[in-house]
Amino acid sequence: MGCAAWEWSPRCTGGWSGQPDASVLTLRELCMVLRVDASAALGLQAGEATAWLKESELTSEESPQMRRLLRTLRQLDDKQLTAVGYMARSLVPPEAR
Repeated sequence: MGCAAWEWSPRCTGGWSGQPDASVLTLRELCMVLRVDASAALGLQAGEATAWLKESELTSEESPQMRRLLRTLRQLDDKQLTAVGYMARSLVPPEAR
């Protein structure tokens, strides 16, 4: 007994659970069986990038250098942080403070 194109039971989808953790290969196979373009199945239009695919411009607070510095600073104790703070303030020109 065959499966209808609209039937999403485990028997017809090879045990696919319906959860959003299907692999790219599973998506490809589903699209081939259903004869649906993968972009259409994902809700994409040709030449259009979704918001989560678009790269946003990093602010200086989100730059890789700032993230590395913050990761290192989080490992310091209070006395070390105070010393680094004094050193950092001495590097900033007086007119920028």
